[in-house]
Amino acid sequence: MDTDKQLKKYELDFRDYGYILLKRKHIIIFSMLLTALFSFIFATSKTPVYQSSTSIKIESSEEVKNMMMSAYSYTPYMALFSELEVIKSYPVMELVAKELGYLDPELTSSEIRASENYLELLKSIQDQITTELDETSSIITITITSADNELTKKLANTIARVYQKYRRQESIKRTTEAKEFISRQLDKAEKTITDAENKLTELKEKNSLFAVDDEIKFTSARLMNLEVDLKDSIEKKSDILFSISQISKSGPEDSFSRPYSEGTGSALGTLNSKLLELVLERKRLPIDYTSEHPQIKIIDKQIKDIKDEMVKELKNQLTGILYKEKSLSDEIKLLTSKGGEMTSLQREALAYERDIKINEDLLSFFKAKYQEVQLKETEQIEEATIVKMAMLPTSPLGDKTKTTVLLGLIIGLVFGVIIAII
Repeated sequence: MDTDKQLKKYELDFRDYGYILLKRKHIIIFSMLLTALFSFIFATSKTPVYQSSTSIKIESSEEVKNMMMSAYSYTPYMALFSELEVIKSYPVMELVAKELGYLDPELTSSEIRASENYLELLKSIQDQITTELDETSSIITITITSADNELTKKLANTIARVYQKYRRQESIKRTTEAKEFISRQLDKAEKTITDAENKLTELKEKNSLFAVDDEIKFTSARLMNLEVDLKDSIEKKSDILFSISQISKSGPEDSFSRPYSEGTGSALGTLNSKLLELVLERKRLPIDYTSEHPQIKIIDKQIKDIKDEMVKELKNQLTGILYKEKSLSDEIKLLTSKGGEMTSLQREALAYERDIKINEDLLSFFKAKYQEVQLKETEQIEEATIVKMAMLPTSPLGDKTKTTVLLGLIIGLVFGVIIAII
């Protein structure tokens, strides 16, 4: 009993612990301040990184491309996706470096690309840029990451302005090229018509105003149309065979910007859009994923299945083209045998009349296109509009100084209490 009483005498209750902590509070305070100081030094020793972003809305403008009669087939998303790379391209970076005063404005692109130092400068600017596309709104966000907070704002806004100007100049260039191309075609068509009319008139005058009967004219016109259709079928067949070979030998990361397709909205066009989405998804996967990773294998299997479907669809189209080609060839042979009844003068006259008719159609077509180009020049639509300017970042990216110091205070408190009690 005496022993138990002695032990209870030396036991400490909460009041005793509180008295000890109060008496040794300087130890606790010192521990907290020390750990907080080390935490602050650790947090601020890292180089701060800042980010600032600007946004550009891209307006679709395909009129001039259509005026140039481009045979390419691509989706609006693919066109916008390519702009992500254009923004970071060397031509744009050269203009940005000149705008910021990093390069002499008088330097040419050839001189810049011939210098390793200049190329390193452009590469350093590129490395600070991240571009992202919002598919739903056609808005591209340009983000700059740098240790200099003022540079992030300045560089982001400069890139946006330079890209806007660059796209405007490219639009003017495309319109000018289209206008020149159409003008040349107009002159060529007018000259061909004039020459054909003069030769036809001369031929008729020399041969006493002979005439070609309607049946022969119809046969000749039909033969000409068949020859045009046959040529078109042969070209389509060549496109299909080329597309099949390209798809068959391509890897899982390859897509096709313009596989042969009979019109927009076709089954092949739908398959190609799905293929593009899968290829983009595969490229977004972490680079440390190997080809044996389950997610990679699933996407590769889906890509292979779509390519197999594309080849199957192309072969179906090829079968139809081959059948059409045989039918056209047979009809051409039949009409050619009938054409033997025409005299050489009649054939020559019909050839001139065909040239006149074809070039008159071309003349009407190019006149309409020329008016479209002139309208395009008048509109002067801004294809790239800055919808959000970059702001000066006030705090570093992922700044955790306050959190780190607070954690240091808590750890210091724990250690201080333990030391004070011991």
